[in-house]
Amino acid sequence: MNSFSIWPGLASYLTQAVESHEPFVLLDSWLEGDESPHGTSYLGLFPKEILSVDGSHAGNGLSLLANHVGSWGMGMMGYESHHHRFGLLVPPHGDPQVWWMIPTTVLRLDLHSRTIEVELDEEGRAQDVIEHLLAVSDEAGKSQREHFSAHTTQSLSKDWTSIDKAEYLTCIQEIKHAIYEGDTYEVNFTYPMQTSLDRHPIDWSVDILQKARVPFSALVNAVQTPGQTSPLDRFVLSASPERFLKLEGRTLTSEPIKGTLRRDETMSEKQLHEALKELDSEKHRAENLMIVDLVRHDFHAVCEPGSVVVPELFKKRSFGTVHQLVSTIQGTLPEGVGWIEAFEACFPMGSMTGAPKRAAMHLIDTLETEPRGIYSGAIGYCKPNGDADFNVVIRTVIMDLMSKNARYHVGGAITSDSDPQSEWDETKVKAQLVESG
Repeated sequence: MNSFSIWPGLASYLTQAVESHEPFVLLDSWLEGDESPHGTSYLGLFPKEILSVDGSHAGNGLSLLANHVGSWGMGMMGYESHHHRFGLLVPPHGDPQVWWMIPTTVLRLDLHSRTIEVELDEEGRAQDVIEHLLAVSDEAGKSQREHFSAHTTQSLSKDWTSIDKAEYLTCIQEIKHAIYEGDTYEVNFTYPMQTSLDRHPIDWSVDILQKARVPFSALVNAVQTPGQTSPLDRFVLSASPERFLKLEGRTLTSEPIKGTLRRDETMSEKQLHEALKELDSEKHRAENLMIVDLVRHDFHAVCEPGSVVVPELFKKRSFGTVHQLVSTIQGTLPEGVGWIEAFEACFPMGSMTGAPKRAAMHLIDTLETEPRGIYSGAIGYCKPNGDADFNVVIRTVIMDLMSKNARYHVGGAITSDSDPQSEWDETKVKAQLVESG
């Protein structure tokens, strides 16, 4: 996956876990360069407790996690998990809206030093896992890497179905009309693509993550009961480039993304320099700034007065298939306020709703015909010391292992300046991660 040769052994281990219906969470970081802060991956295994909430019981946030803030936790929250707070109904079907596990084993894979460290080992099983990872890497690393690399020449799936273009363009026009009427000024409209599950989830993961090369990817084998199958079981492959929230000490950070440009490896340096100027367009900057202002507003609700700042605005970052415009917002939490309070003050993230948030969410609920579920939610972890880190669930394949179906959502921010055809084209840029080989 990354430059750390642990991946052949890791892929082998996770393949066995999927086949035996054993839950796990892998939070994986790609190295972006020698100075990159993204170089640590966490693997959580052997949960002593799994907390899962389906749509019929969701909508009021993360109250069930309150008793676990002093321990390691890993998992995901769906887009509709807080809907009741915004006056919306939660669809009773679809993905679990909260899936959270309390692991007994956590390994830290340091991609800079190329070491594996044991963060948690309550049952004494960590060393067996490490030996498996290293045995495959040492004994069969080269052949395994060649095998997995070969998958990058295959397409993820041949046939994806999605919204009809005419229907999409009609929805965009409706959003633009709502903006004109003053109901909202930005809406993140999305739609799902669907296909049959015709490859092993780990094979798909190797394929996509090698192409995506992003700092906030995740693999979650979200089974309801270890060793058993359930209609709510999901395998989630998230190739996300976007951080929702990070809490380190008392410093809260968010890095919303708005503004997307297709990455073309055949471009010369001069051509790339000229192409990146497109991200400086008034449209891209306006979309980004609207979400920055929304995040600042969310932060002001939970951070100390005067502590909210924007250290980076409109920074261009390049990932495997796209270039994007990223901004950074930071603030300081008061003593006694933890990650759950910060999460609930900011969720769902403004980059996936639009602004004002409540109005945008109500319009999304009217126009989007399928629930988002895990998509537009967050995947991450919390530590016993209160630190936490969550991505934004975008560029994500959600697999229903029982029905053998998979879906991948795409979308974008719609403003008054949006051209419907251009917005359609942008969704296709985002879809190429799974549509192209």
